[in-house]
Amino acid sequence: MGSKGGSATGRLTTHAGPPVPRVKQERLCSGPACFAPGPAPSAGLACVSLGTAQRTCHGVPGCGCGGDPVLRWLYQYWPQGQPAPLSPKLQRLFQEVLQDMGLPSDHCYKAFTTFTFQPVSAGFPRLPAGAVVGIPASFLGDTVTNTNRPVVIHGQRVDWQSPAGTRLKDALTLSHDAQKFAVAREVVYLE
Repeated sequence: MGSKGGSATGRLTTHAGPPVPRVKQERLCSGPACFAPGPAPSAGLACVSLGTAQRTCHGVPGCGCGGDPVLRWLYQYWPQGQPAPLSPKLQRLFQEVLQDMGLPSDHCYKAFTTFTFQPVSAGFPRLPAGAVVGIPASFLGDTVTNTNRPVVIHGQRVDWQSPAGTRLKDALTLSHDAQKFAVAREVVYLE
C-alpha cells in the first residue's frame, strides 16, 4: 500500500491500488459558461458522483475528468426538448458569487441550468478539468411555473393556482441574496 502524494519516480500512489502515472494537461478555458475571477483558467467538467457521495472521487486519479457529461445529463433543464443555455441573469449571478468569494484565478467553474429546485455541483476547481455548478431554472422566476409541461412532485402534479401550489411557488421564489448564498454554498463545498 502506498501513501497519497508523489514519489521520486513521478508516480502518484493511493491507498486503494497500484501507482498511477501523472498526466500533464494543458489548462484551457473555453465557452461563455467558464467562469474564473481572473485570467483564463482551465475548463471542463470534473469527476461526478451524486448526493451525499458527492466527493467520493476526491484523490482518485483518472476518475473521468475532462468533460464527463453525467451531471449535466442527470440535471440539465430541457424546456421544449432542448437543453436550456445558462441565461445572462444566471451568468451574472454566478460571476457575482465567484467575485464576492475572492477565489484564486487558477480555479475554474462551469455553470449550467438545472431543473432541480436547489443548486447541484461536482468536480475539482483546483484541477485542470475544473468544477461544474448547476443553477436552478427556478432562480429565473416564473420559468418553472409558466411552462406548458406539468411539474410533478412525489408523483403528484403541482397545481400552481391551488393554495398549496401558491405556497410552494412563494417558497421557491428566493431573493437575489438568497440565490447568491445557495450558489456560494455549492462553491464552498467544491473548494
